[in-house]
Amino acid sequence: CLSGTPVRNTLEDLWTQVQVVRPGTWSSFHQFDKFHLVRSDIEVSGKGGRKHKVSVVRRAKNRDQLNAVINTLQVRRKKEDVLDLPPKIFTHPEFDLDPPTAKIYKAMRDFALMEIAELGPDTPIFHPQAKSALEATLRLEQIAQGFLGGIPEQYLEKVTPLVAKSACSIPGRPGHLMFPNSAKVAWLSETIDTVIGQGGRPVIFSRFNTPLFWLKEQWDGAEMLHGGLNMNQRDDVIDRFQKNGIPVLFCQVKIAEGFNLTASQDVIFYGRDWSPAINAQAADRCHRIGQTGTVNVQVPIVVGTFETYLHKKLAAKDADAQQALRSITIGELRNAL
Repeated sequence: CLSGTPVRNTLEDLWTQVQVVRPGTWSSFHQFDKFHLVRSDIEVSGKGGRKHKVSVVRRAKNRDQLNAVINTLQVRRKKEDVLDLPPKIFTHPEFDLDPPTAKIYKAMRDFALMEIAELGPDTPIFHPQAKSALEATLRLEQIAQGFLGGIPEQYLEKVTPLVAKSACSIPGRPGHLMFPNSAKVAWLSETIDTVIGQGGRPVIFSRFNTPLFWLKEQWDGAEMLHGGLNMNQRDDVIDRFQKNGIPVLFCQVKIAEGFNLTASQDVIFYGRDWSPAINAQAADRCHRIGQTGTVNVQVPIVVGTFETYLHKKLAAKDADAQQALRSITIGELRNAL
């Protein structure tokens, strides 16, 4: 329970921690679940095609009541309360898809809609008939970011003429494509050049590895942190970056824990994880003891795409966590008594 990130994804994460610290706070997980979590069932296929339902958490409820419970057992010192660090400043640049990538995006979206056209609105999202539509929907996130991790066979014929005009291959990633002139890649390239030109050394985070392998090759001396590196290799990259030996560092967002990148004051999220806590941990690699300047965190969003939905989803998850964990005031305590 000694964690700076007690809620990593949803408020379901609190159940085990509270049970360890004070068993019996709730009579059962069922009681906690029923009072604080909103769920829905999805149907999945197991071995042999056998179908079964899985319950997933959609959002939280009765957050104030949960916060009252948490405040009876929580001892918490946040970093900003005990360290004299310069602030983090978040900005969210917004832009539209460029016309060529917009055509590819629309073709993939139309493909997804066609695949689910005959399915009822109450069909579970993981129904076998919805599989190709779901995969196409998830690829929309990739297209908005300017790359594509493979093309569905059913979609190949329709999109090939569009892709041929604007895509390039990624070394070491067969079947994966990059769109160098797409809006997000163009913005990212210009922003990195600007930061380097001003004497900075940016850190770029992404949920997907594929585009980082291509991006790394676009700047001399750039390096990348990803799950394929062993501990010694990772430490070597971090050490050289901290000693001004690397101009720009690309990093898989999910592994960004347990090390410092305080040599940088510029963080850019090329793509974010679906967990707000993981994203926060990534940004805090640069916002730690030893940082002497303001950390600028840029989160570019391609509006009108799947990224808009992701941005809203992350904001809702973060709001649930912040409300449940917030420290109450003396006035609120007096009212509770």
